[in-house]
Amino acid sequence: MALKKYFKEIGVPERLICDRATEQVKGDSNKLCHDAGCTVVELEKNTPASNRAERTIKILKDETKNDLFKSNSPMILWEYALERRAKIICSTPRSNHLLNGMTPHTKLTGQVTDISNLVDFGWYDWIIYRFEGQKFPFQHQMLQRVLGPSNHAGSMMSQWVLTKAGEVMPIQTLQKVTESERNSETMKLRMKEFKESIKKRLGYSSFTPEHNNEDAINAHDINDEDIIYESHYSEENMVKDPKEIDDVLDPNQYMDAEVMLPKDGAHLQAARVIGRCKDKNGRVIGLFNKNPILNTQIYDVMFPDGSVKQYAANIIAENIFAQIDEYGYRYQLLKNIINHKKGTNAIKRGDEWIISQNGNRSRKHTTKGWYFEVE
Repeated sequence: MALKKYFKEIGVPERLICDRATEQVKGDSNKLCHDAGCTVVELEKNTPASNRAERTIKILKDETKNDLFKSNSPMILWEYALERRAKIICSTPRSNHLLNGMTPHTKLTGQVTDISNLVDFGWYDWIIYRFEGQKFPFQHQMLQRVLGPSNHAGSMMSQWVLTKAGEVMPIQTLQKVTESERNSETMKLRMKEFKESIKKRLGYSSFTPEHNNEDAINAHDINDEDIIYESHYSEENMVKDPKEIDDVLDPNQYMDAEVMLPKDGAHLQAARVIGRCKDKNGRVIGLFNKNPILNTQIYDVMFPDGSVKQYAANIIAENIFAQIDEYGYRYQLLKNIINHKKGTNAIKRGDEWIISQNGNRSRKHTTKGWYFEVE
């Protein structure tokens, strides 16, 4: 179903890289790829580093778990959290030179990324929505939780909303609960009733309803707002500003990084970090430190000829910082542009606009078909 949805919305890619999972390389999925003309590439077992997507998948999982942890939302809702976080990653420019400053969604589709349905609400925020059909004197306003944008359900601005009965439905007419409203005694009472109802129907943040037991229930019989969590990260390493989400400290932060490194003391060559270096007992070598200069980790780096060398984390960091500008984009030095050429596949004059069904125009952002000769 995920493949069908991707093929319809984005298109059929030339190839699909799989990790030999049965549901990916056999059965209906494999038949669908065969019928659509998509080549299925199977990776060798225990070689996740050969798939460049694994790095982003790790970021997706880590940030999803962080959302669930901070909100203390029921674990059974993890799919909505994962889908919302994936949309945020696809709508956020990353320090990847292949993106040329664009978001992954824009790079893939050529369409300008619309983040209108992502900026108003956080994960599991308290919201109030208008319930139609209620007669006087019953209330039209209902207190609920928001779970993220609802694509293909409702309008563009619709959000998945969790009701007090434990049901999820798409709602457009909703607003975020303000700080003053949260501090009112009436709203606190309603929030408490909502939490108790959800716990009975959907379980807790650490287990689902079918795993309920007396000890776990007693452990959660306190107000969620009063819980103090201890993270495995030290306090000085925790990100306090949401704007710094891309700066989260990660012991594997250099995985899949592309960097120019000196090989055998000769000239610089493009290489890719493929994993942590381990000793004969399978333990990683070196200790992680938030200061790149004091980071003693050792990484395996693969060069274009297939050879693998070991480099210290501080050497990798030094070369990365030396090859990017102040905005985080990688650059290569050139003296002059001495000539240029236009290919047959370049956009022609008069064809530089994309016209949507409602008549709106947006410019095609691409340099496809243009070539420069430099020195």
